[in-house]
Formats: sequence, structure tokens, C-alpha cells
Amino acid sequence: MNLLTTVAAPSVDMVPRLEGLAPPPSSSSSVTAKETALQSLENDPPAQDEGIAAWSFVLAAAILDGVTWSIPWSFGVLIEDYLLLPEIASQPNASRLVPLIGQLASGMIYLSAPLVYPYMHRYRAHVRPLMWLGMTLCWTSLLMASYSHKVHEFVMFQGVIYGIGGGLLYPSSILYMSEWFFRRRGLANGVIFAGTALGGLVMPFILPSLVKAYGLYLTMRIIAIADLVILLPCMALVRPRVPQKDLNKCSVRTVAVSSITLHDRTWWMLIAANTFQGFAFFVPQIYIPTFCTALHLDSALSSFAMALLNGSHIVGLVSVGYWSDHVTPWPIAFILSLISMLFTTVFLGAIGNVVGIMLFCATYGFFTGGWSTLWTSFIRQIARQNIALSMSMYGVMFFTRGLGNVLSTPIATALTPVQSQSIVDDGAKQLDHGRFVPLIAYIGGCFAASMLMCIVGWYWERTDKRAAQQCLPDSC
Repeated sequence: MNLLTTVAAPSVDMVPRLEGLAPPPSSSSSVTAKETALQSLENDPPAQDEGIAAWSFVLAAAILDGVTWSIPWSFGVLIEDYLLLPEIASQPNASRLVPLIGQLASGMIYLSAPLVYPYMHRYRAHVRPLMWLGMTLCWTSLLMASYSHKVHEFVMFQGVIYGIGGGLLYPSSILYMSEWFFRRRGLANGVIFAGTALGGLVMPFILPSLVKAYGLYLTMRIIAIADLVILLPCMALVRPRVPQKDLNKCSVRTVAVSSITLHDRTWWMLIAANTFQGFAFFVPQIYIPTFCTALHLDSALSSFAMALLNGSHIVGLVSVGYWSDHVTPWPIAFILSLISMLFTTVFLGAIGNVVGIMLFCATYGFFTGGWSTLWTSFIRQIARQNIALSMSMYGVMFFTRGLGNVLSTPIATALTPVQSQSIVDDGAKQLDHGRFVPLIAYIGGCFAASMLMCIVGWYWERTDKRAAQQCLPDSC
């Protein structure tokens, strides 16, 4: 279909299949050149929101994200294996530094987002080279770590360098998704993030078996080579919808974040809600194994609890992503925060036994896992079709969530003093002599604060829309 036959010449800025791309205003003498560029762009790109190319991108992006996040999110299962090696355990501060490796890697991916995301949009020609650089850093850092024997070397390779590589590789999925999807962007985002959760579900079962069969060092080499083999075909499919040579024919909007978002009060409520949610979200993922130990559960039941948490996380991501394309995100965010708060206090706080733990994992993973898929719907309401603004906002959302990822461990550690015995009776009040009561109260309080921010943001959104509808051109 020729765009120029369906859109009047004065409406040359209307390019629905290339959101975020708008030709700059100019005189009528340059209209012919613009029309030629727009016609080329319309003929070249594959279909948006549908087709084999679009969903192949989603599948490849989900696999790429799953591989990237699988090591940081599953590193906890390797901590004991590291510390069982005498040459590592005997080094100074080994017991403190080794557990920080996975958190350091994931924290760098999160906290680098405000810099990496806008940069990748501003310099689109650099995205593919940065992807290749990031992939190379990820698998080579694991390979180099497999030949290391010093704790600081593990921290450097598996923590710092892997985190830098992941921070360069992961954002491409978000950037290109904005080109491939608009109407179904929430669903696409949910599927991609589900790949991340799937990596966290599968790796905790694979790594212990490999370590038992081949040892820690050889296992890391196997994982490094496997990552390379899996990522190479994904790199071919995680690509832009619009070729760079055609993208250069139209100017890309680069509206500063401050020109819109700083004056949007709902944006500040979203940041606050996202921050509180991030400070609560990561704590149970860290402490579920500790809960299971306090209940004297064997390793099989502990692994099943984590699998239940991650498995329900996948279902929540896809489900919430689908509904975010059809319903305004504020009520969904409110419901997710409310149910997360209730299930935390009931299943962990009031019940506090094996049944409570399993029910908590099944429900917590579903309702908290879908939160991040709401970002696309929130951002789309504010940024509209401006990809430059969208990428900057994504960076801020990742950063505020990453604060919770980095700080949740020291906060949770401060709230859970070490106890010597476990008593299972009357819920969490008697579990380890009430050791986990402050932690459960902290999680519930964060979700309650997030819920409050959602109420305020939802009210302000409705108020602003009502005011905009009542504001007529003659009176405003």
C-alpha cells in the first residue's frame, strides 16, 4: 500500500508504522524529498505488530535476555560450590565477596540503564557493534573466570565485566521492540521478560548437575561456550525493523526528557511506585531458601519452591503484558501491589509453614512478576510515539528498580538477625523465634507504599484527562 495515496500531502508527519520517526518541519520546496524518503521507508520495513519477522524478533530477544540474566539470577546456587573449594575459602573476605558477585553483575545492568538507553537511541549506528561487544564480554568473562583462582578475579570477571557486557547487550531488545510493536507492545514486552524469568528457572537446576559431574571450573567453561552458541543465532534476529540507511533519511525526535516528564506529575508517582516495588520484589527471591532451611525442608523441596516462584513469574509476565495492551496500567498496578502485600503478610506472616511458603511462591511470582511489563503501557501514555523519550524513561525505570536490586540484600540482612534454632508454630511469630517478622513487615510495607502511589497516580491521571477534555480551544 502506498502511504502517499492514503495520506494527504500536508500530513506528511503522520507515519503510523514508524513511531518516533517524524520528518523535521521545512518549506514546501523540500516536500518532494520527504515524500520520497517516507515512501521508501513504507515499502522496506516488515509489518509491525504481526508477521513472522516480528515474532521471530520477540523469540530471539526472549532467548537473548534469558541467557544474559540467567547467570546473575542463578549465581546463588554456586556460592556454596565456590566456598567449598579450600583455595577460595581460605582467602580473606571470601565469604563476604563471593555472594556479591551475582548481585554486582545484575546491579551494573540495572544501574547503567540511564546512560546506555539514551545513548543507544541517539547513536543508532552504534547499537549493533555494542551488542557484539556486550556478547563478547559476557561469554569471555565466564571463560576467564573459569581459569581464575583469586576471589577478586571472580568479582572482576563474573561481576564487573559480565555486568558491563550485559548492560550493552540487553537494552537492544527494548530499543528494537519499540520499532517492531506498538498495539501489542505490552504482550511483546511480557514475552521477552518471560525469557529472562525462564533463564532464572532453568539454570538453578542445570548448574548443580554440571558442577557435580564436571566440577566448578569446567562447568563455567561449558556455560561460556553454550552462551556463545545460543547467542550467535539470536544476534541475527534481534535487529532493527527499519534499516539504518533508511532511518537516516528521516530525522529522529530527540525531545529532552525534562521538557515533558519533569512537568508530568503522574510520571513522578510512577517512579515512586516503581522504586518501592523494586525494594520489595527482590527480597523473597533471596530469602526463600533461608525460609526453607528454617522449616527443615530438604534441597528438593527448596528447589521446587524456587521453581514455583520463577515459573509463576513467567505466567505473570505474559498475562499482565497482554492486559496492559487493553486496560490503563494504573488499576493493574494497584491490584498487583495490593495482592502482593496481602499474600506476603498472610502466606508468610500468618501461616509461615510449608503450605504457606508454596502458596506464597505461586502467587508472589505471578503478581509481582508482571509489574515490569506495565512499563511499556505507562511510558506509551507519556511519550506517545517518541522513541527517544521512551528509551530515556526506560532507563530511569530500570535504574530505580535496580536500586532495590542492589540495596535489598543489605537491608534484608539488617532485618534478619541470626538465630540458632527453628521452631515452626503460630506462623512467622515462632518461626526462628520471630526472626523473619521484621523482614515480612518490610516487604508488606514497601508494597503498601507502592499501592498508595498507584492510587495517587491513577487519580491524577483521571483528573488531568478530565481537565483536558473540558479545556476548549476558545477558553484555553
